[in-house]
Amino acid sequence: MRELRLVPAALLTWAAVLVTLITRQPWAGLVLVAIAAAAAVRFLGESLTATSLAGAGVATAWLRLLRAPESFPFSIHASVASTPTQTRTGGWALQLDVGGVPVRAFAAEPPPPVGSEVLVTATASANDNPEVSPVVLQLRSIQTLRPPEGFTAWALQVKEDFRQSCAQILGPASEGLVPGMVLGDTSAQDTVEKQMYLDTGLSHLTAVSGSNITILTVAAVLLAKACTLGPRIQVAVAAVTLGVFVAVVGFEPSVLRASVMGIVGLLAVLGSAQVEPAHGLCVAVIGLLLYDSNLASSFGFALSVAATAGLVALSPLIYRALARLPGPDILKRALAVAIAAELVTMPLVAAMSGHILLASIPANLLAAPAVAPVTILGLIGVAWPPVLHLAEPFAWWIATVARTLADTPSPDLPVTWTIVLAGWLLWLIHAGHARWLLLGLVFLVPRPGGPEPAQLGDVLHVSELPPEFEAPAGVTAVVVDKPGRPSKRPHVTRGGVPILYPNRDGPVTVYVDGTQRAERGHF
Repeated sequence: MRELRLVPAALLTWAAVLVTLITRQPWAGLVLVAIAAAAAVRFLGESLTATSLAGAGVATAWLRLLRAPESFPFSIHASVASTPTQTRTGGWALQLDVGGVPVRAFAAEPPPPVGSEVLVTATASANDNPEVSPVVLQLRSIQTLRPPEGFTAWALQVKEDFRQSCAQILGPASEGLVPGMVLGDTSAQDTVEKQMYLDTGLSHLTAVSGSNITILTVAAVLLAKACTLGPRIQVAVAAVTLGVFVAVVGFEPSVLRASVMGIVGLLAVLGSAQVEPAHGLCVAVIGLLLYDSNLASSFGFALSVAATAGLVALSPLIYRALARLPGPDILKRALAVAIAAELVTMPLVAAMSGHILLASIPANLLAAPAVAPVTILGLIGVAWPPVLHLAEPFAWWIATVARTLADTPSPDLPVTWTIVLAGWLLWLIHAGHARWLLLGLVFLVPRPGGPEPAQLGDVLHVSELPPEFEAPAGVTAVVVDKPGRPSKRPHVTRGGVPILYPNRDGPVTVYVDGTQRAERGHF
């Protein structure tokens, strides 16, 4: 229980910051802190720690809310604070730094790279997510005032050189996957390839995550240990590796979050006697919430914390069960990490989206043994490209798993059954029946059923839908860029042409029978 003494403080800080963002008033967060303090008055020491840290979280969130303007001028001077990512509808999502305030924005054309200073013309609309900025921006035009400089420009050049090396050395199945798994660069993937990884729940492999950081730092520590270096040198080697990685990938909020979670994962994998992993996870959660209040409402942050908690609490238990099976130890450790993260995040993903694709479970388990080799060999390949030949078979395996399962229609698993399945798998491992996991994978492989996704041909993009709109002949779908509140039902024109609102409904799948399903689960 000594390892869990900061859990109440971390949870209370998270809840207090989230309530403050939702209400945009400090009193709501402070009331929650006061109620928690009154309920835990018998535990004075823990109560003081939790309420003090939660109060600090409320104060930092409130100060950021005071700085955030309620409206923006039509012409805005800003800097690009995150790597622009392309949405499924062909637009671009990014984060701008406007006078020190992070603001989400959407653009129809490719924006300049991260680190650029820009002058944009934009229209603002209400932000439906509880964040510091009360609005999101729809960019009409973007003028680059100054390109990236210094470390940012160097990192972008490294990514470009690595992307070209992958294109020259690797095959078609791997050249877009490896840059994503190593540096979080998915620009070499086309929309079909990105959709393939989304459909099989493997898209997280191409995002910089705590698992990437854990793999790299653990590899650095093991290499230093193999060279008979002392514990302090091992930690220094891991720190230098982490610093170089972050410098190349970029000092973005998501990268910093992943770095902190990766360090916690390193503590868990190495079984640190100096800092308990659970204690380190709580410190990381509190520190990150004080650093960036927006993380309190971030889906990615919740998944990172859940996956790291699964790594801390479950991976040793799962590894002990898998250790009875034949095979290399490193493979069993990789499977233990993958199974732990999947079991913990699976119910969370289902609860947030209303369902989970059944294909994602076997896909993650089958791809797990190849993740570490691709990550480690790929990072070495940044400096020495010929090593990429060794990474290609592992990347090919991951791409083959994704392609095979994506080509088979996968039924959805409701929230309740997702939780039941996760609990059953955990009990199976705990009871020492790890061999039955192979049989479980056979039943989890998706089988044909339900309508297939429609292949949309001519898609019309509009910024706003005029009254009495009728789609032109030949148009198979209409995409409206205007943000707003999520819809409670799908939209179609009078002629039955689907109308999609990606900036308010998120990703939506259109099926051949005309039905639509929002990935967030609200219709």
